[in-house]
Amino acid sequence: MESKALTENYERVTSDLKLEILRYKMRSDELTKQLKVARSGKEDIVKKYNDVSKANTNLQQRLKDSEEQVTELLANEKNLLNSRRDLHRQLDEMKLEAGRTSTK
Repeated sequence: MESKALTENYERVTSDLKLEILRYKMRSDELTKQLKVARSGKEDIVKKYNDVSKANTNLQQRLKDSEEQVTELLANEKNLLNSRRDLHRQLDEMKLEAGRTSTK
């Protein structure tokens, strides 16, 4: 009788342990799936971050280039205005000289 009780107890304990192992395996599988999803999500986020960072760098370079172009255009405009002023002054001088010559 005692050996039968021991055997039954052993079988009950081993059955309980097998169920517990099965639950741990299922939980491990679930956590492994979650980890894969998290890693995949992280990879997507890192890729998006890198894409945005690259786009930002490109936009900053374009802004710098545009600012340089504006500076150059403003310098050209200033030169043109100075040239125009000089030409008007020369024209006025020529008119004045022509007026002097025609009155003589």
